[in-house]
Amino acid sequence: MNSIDLAVGALAATLRLAAGTSLVIRRGGERSEPIIGTLTVTSYDVLDEETNLPLRVNSSDWVIEKSLIVVGGKSIELRPGDELLAGSRRFEVFPIPKRPCVEPHDASGLMVVVHSKEI
Repeated sequence: MNSIDLAVGALAATLRLAAGTSLVIRRGGERSEPIIGTLTVTSYDVLDEETNLPLRVNSSDWVIEKSLIVVGGKSIELRPGDELLAGSRRFEVFPIPKRPCVEPHDASGLMVVVHSKEI
């Protein structure tokens, strides 16, 4: 691990303590242990694939430490339809048009941004 990785890890720990929300990942009938994520609402400008008209898509983006994304004792890649449960609130993982569901948050890949919508 280099100094940038260590700095990102320290920043992630600070972020979890300062602004984190407890959440559980649900895939089918399995659930993760509670983890901490930081929720932000982000607007993305995209082109509608059918009409080619510009659209604004709002996403409930979760910043999560990648190593914490574990369900059934195994590290998983989040995919469309997985759910993030934060108290009484439910979010469904979904891709932004022309973007994946999960994107790196930092160059070292320690943190990821998970795109979701509240359901």
